[in-house]
Amino acid sequence: MQDFNGVDDFQNIPDDWNPKPLGYKDSIIEKITSVFPNADFTDLDWGVLETDEFSIEFNIGTSQYVEAIMFHVSGGESAVEAMNKLIIAIGHKAVDTSTGKFIDTCGHTKGMSKWREFKNEVIGFKKSS
Repeated sequence: MQDFNGVDDFQNIPDDWNPKPLGYKDSIIEKITSVFPNADFTDLDWGVLETDEFSIEFNIGTSQYVEAIMFHVSGGESAVEAMNKLIIAIGHKAVDTSTGKFIDTCGHTKGMSKWREFKNEVIGFKKSS
């Protein structure tokens, strides 16, 4: 996630694009914990949320000005809904690194499906017929 203000297509970011910081670290952590009160920010640079259905790690960096957030998400479909709520709460666009497109917070699941297919291929999981 970055401040993609004025960028409509992640694949066509102008060469002179210079994103603004997302905000102060304490403000970003406050927004995350407003959506996920159980998120653990014992390490202020790298938060963790563990639930029975999914986990999200929040890499927000070492600076007091957060330039970008990298989310490390694993789990089921409920992780997609959780991420959508978080993206809306923070108020900036996020990129699905498996598709290279901005996340559509109105039901985004394509990236999760692609990731699950990849994971199943790597571990040799086959669907039963």
